[in-house]
Order: sequence, then structure tokens, then C-alpha cells
Amino acid sequence: MEHMFRISVAVLSAILSFAQYQAVAASVESISVPVTPPVPNAYIEDIVPITLNQTGYPYLIILWAVSDGTESVPLQILGYDQTLNAYVDQTAQVIQGAVPQILNPRNFIVRNLNKSGYPSILIANQGLDASPWPGATDTLLLSTSSGQLFDASSSLPQSLAYAHDVSSGIIAKNRIGIFVNNIYSSPMTPPYFLVDDFSGKFPDQRSLLPPAVINKFPYPAAYTSSALVDLMGRGLADLVLGQEDLIAGRSLVYLNPGNGNFSGVLPIYLPNSPLPDTAGLYSNTEIGPVILDIRPINSMSSKRSLASKITDLVVTSTTGNYEGYAFQILINDGTGHFKDRTTELVSGAPSEQISQNPNYWVKRAWVVNVNGVSDIVTESGGDLSAPSQVFLNDGSGHFTLSTSVTGQSFANFAYIGGTPTLIETNYSTITLVPFP
Repeated sequence: MEHMFRISVAVLSAILSFAQYQAVAASVESISVPVTPPVPNAYIEDIVPITLNQTGYPYLIILWAVSDGTESVPLQILGYDQTLNAYVDQTAQVIQGAVPQILNPRNFIVRNLNKSGYPSILIANQGLDASPWPGATDTLLLSTSSGQLFDASSSLPQSLAYAHDVSSGIIAKNRIGIFVNNIYSSPMTPPYFLVDDFSGKFPDQRSLLPPAVINKFPYPAAYTSSALVDLMGRGLADLVLGQEDLIAGRSLVYLNPGNGNFSGVLPIYLPNSPLPDTAGLYSNTEIGPVILDIRPINSMSSKRSLASKITDLVVTSTTGNYEGYAFQILINDGTGHFKDRTTELVSGAPSEQISQNPNYWVKRAWVVNVNGVSDIVTESGGDLSAPSQVFLNDGSGHFTLSTSVTGQSFANFAYIGGTPTLIETNYSTITLVPFP
């Protein structure tokens, strides 16, 4: 009887835990996120959760765009209102001074950049995404000690550039490195490498980059994506660059020599995308796949000890005409060399697809840490015909499809009210969805 009673208690506990989970999940789903475009015809390009002076409910920064960058749009910040159980516009309360105007944002970083105790955000802007691709300047919002944000974009380089990505990491003791993937513009601006000591000012120190990285004119020899991430468990960020055209060159890894100066480091090549070469998006010239995103992941999929800090990579790519997508899990052998093991590690859905739809691509593959393991969430781009998906990690580095949607995109992830939550959008609305 005692044994049966213990089992009954365990079952009851499980039922109660599931009921509590359902209650929490329902409360997340009940939170409304009404949005109104700040200018006509604006659409949501990115949604950035950021925790400042509030508890439990991060702000949601909305980055808007219009017609591929034909005009600048003010960013918008939504904060949670407990009385309304809704996210409402709190831009004026969070931003000190003028609200920045954003010109076609491409990517962003969120991290402590100025010792305020709160994160800041740097937004890489590409400007008009059409000929003659004139470029734009980037946007920097630094945090204050009171948990607000102010526009510090004047601290960044003011030359126009066509930015396609941005990444950051600690490259030397008390030194932050920020790599901005400028690819081409008129006039041509090489990639930035901004380095500073948490003071909030970021001088461009391109001399710390390998000469081959900053002497890549003319297009298409350029890098569309990057990651500054500690691959070797040494506490310092290494530089990973994703190639824009895999016919023109390879994606590269530069291991940090210990001082953040990559200028004399020889590259290690990453495995290529499995996608085929195609005609280019703007010409009939054949080009290789485009690397769109690179994310670190601790997949625990290789035969290394659990204490190891070696980091693997998730890489997202599309074809040159944006008619397909792939995400790859690249496993680090412990020396900074990587092997593509996607096929053996992913099940439930193909990790690559080809389509005749010219907008069939995946923008990013988020790495989401829930329950002590790293899961993968793909974010659809283009017309949202490609699926946005969730692949759950079984704890050993094997991933199985859990959720798949089309017509919507998993634009980001956050803990909202303590619940792991997917932030879903169709470019005009925002919905909060409990993580599966």
C-alpha cells in the first residue's frame, strides 16, 4: 500500500505540474501585443527582447522597415502593462531624448557595452536594398544606470555602409570587439571592427583584421554573416565569417591568438553549404550559396566530456536566388576545425529544401536554451512560405522536429513571466506562443 501511495503521489504531482504549466502557458498566450506602424506601409523587420529596469517581462523593441529601405522609420519599444495584460507602447518612457530613425535594419546585438549594469543594443542598417545600394549608418542605443536607453549612434563610424550582419564578443581582457559585415555600397566601405573597453565609445580598428578580410573589393567577394564567439573555451572570442558567394570563396574561422589581433592569423575553412550553385538574384551570373547566419551552440553531440567548453556552430544559408534554405550543425573537433554532421543529428524534417519560389529562405536559426539543453528555432524570411520550425534537443545533441508553421515567423525568443516563449510575427502582428 505504501508503495502504491508513493506512486499515486508522484502521479498526482505530475498532473499538478502539467496543470500549472498549462496555466502559465495560457497566461502567456493571453497577453496581447497590439502594434501600430509608426509610418504608413511599415512592416516588422525584427523584434528584440531586452531586459532593463523591469522584472519578468522584457521590453520588446520593434525594428520597422518600409519597401526594402526607401525611408527611415522610428524604432518602437513595447512594455508590459500588468493592468491591461498587454504590451503597450512605452517608447517615450524608455528612450531618453530623440527616438532614433532606423533605415532598413539587418541584424543587431544586445550586450552590456558601457558598464551601466543593463544591456545596450547596436543595430546594423543596410539602407536601400536596391541599386545603387547607397548604404546607411548604424544605430547604437546605450543603456543608463536607471535602465533607460539613449541614442549614441554618433560614437559609430559615420561613413555609409551596406551592413548585413553584426556580432560581438570579448576579444581580449576587458576589451569588446564588434564586427560589422559591410559588404558593398557606393562608396565602398570595408567591414568595421570596433574595439573598446566598455566605455561606450567604439573606434574602428580594422588593422586588427586579416588583410584579406578588409581588401575584398569588388563585390561579390564579401562576408554576409559573422560570429564573434569563444570556440575553444579560453574565454576569448574567435572570429567566424560567412561567405556571400561560395563560388567566390569559403567561409572562414580565425582563432583568437590571445590579444584580439587577427591580422596575422591564418584561416580555417568551414564546410560548404549543401545547397547548389544558381543564377544570382540580380543577374544570370552563376553564384554559390549565401551564408546568412552563424550561431554558437553547445550541442553535446560529440564524444567530449560534459565539462568541455568547446563550442559548435549552427549555420544558415540560402541559394544565390533565394530559392531554398539549409541549416547545418557543424561540430568542432576541439581544434577549431568543423565537420558537418547535420544529416545524422537532425530528424523529423529535412534540414535543407529547394523551391521555385524566389522568396523561399530562412533568415536565422536561433539557438534557444531551455531545460539545460540547446534547441534550434528557425526563422523564416521572404514571404514566409518557408517553414519556421522548432527542433528539440534530446540532451545528447540529436534534434527532432517539434513544431512547424508557415505564414508566420519565429522572430525571437524570451522568457516572459518566467515562461519560455516564442515571439511570432507575420510582419504586421505579434503573437506570444509558449515554447513547445
